[in-house]
Amino acid sequence: MKINKISVFILTGLMILSLINCNRSTIKNIEEVRLTEKGITYEIPLGGIAVVELEENASTGYSWQYFIENEDMLSFDSDKTILDNTNPALLGAPVKHEWKFKALKEGTTSIKFAYLRGWEIEDTENLDRKSLWDMKSEAAIDNIEYIIDVK
Repeated sequence: MKINKISVFILTGLMILSLINCNRSTIKNIEEVRLTEKGITYEIPLGGIAVVELEENASTGYSWQYFIENEDMLSFDSDKTILDNTNPALLGAPVKHEWKFKALKEGTTSIKFAYLRGWEIEDTENLDRKSLWDMKSEAAIDNIEYIIDVK
């Protein structure tokens, strides 16, 4: 009798472990690639996430705005502000802003960032998306472009 109870216990344990491993194989790991340097081409797998983190100081009126060259290949996924944990109560201090973009379709595209005061741009009602971006880019005090190759 003891052998049967032990056998049942072992078989039950093996079945539970196989179910856990089965569930793990169905969870897809989404690769995140951090874009840290301009001037190079980043390879992002289809379905992967491109992550950009830039410092900004909204108390000066300046903030980063982005433009995706081809929105069929890459789309905005999420963004968040990351506070400095060493001194979170410091008003007017710069913060890190993180954006995530999802790779949707194979090909080469870019994400452009402009650091500007949004209210300084006038007469934008009749502009298409690209023309509006060109105007923002000219008004910016800093511009960054990341080239992305979705594979």
